Amino acid sequence: MKYKYHYSVHSIDFEETWEFESEWSEIDPERIAGECAEDYFWNHDGREDDWPIIIMVWMDNGYCLGGFKARMETVPEFIAEEIKEIEERTSCAPRQESVNCSAEDRPPNKPQHETALK
Repeated sequence: MKYKYHYSVHSIDFEETWEFESEWSEIDPERIAGECAEDYFWNHDGREDDWPIIIMVWMDNGYCLGGFKARMETVPEFIAEEIKEIEERTSCAPRQESVNCSAEDRPPNKPQHETALK
């Protein structure tokens, strides 16, 4: 079953809200506020806002569930791509296609990746 809510960001005015549906009932308002924060981030330019934000949440009948401070936790993702021009302008040797490194080839207590880089 879906429950209908309204929420506002940085405003306590019920007239300036976005409508939102959730599977969570009003007995878990913090979870609803978290879902509203995610909806705001993805659908209402929340990426442009300064976090944390203040969210007010109302039930569809106008009953206020409260005000909540919502923060966004970022998960860094690092992606590397090889730059072919580096090989041409430096003394970097071309990379071997595959490195087979068995446990016998590694020095004791050294992770496999350290041996492969030598």
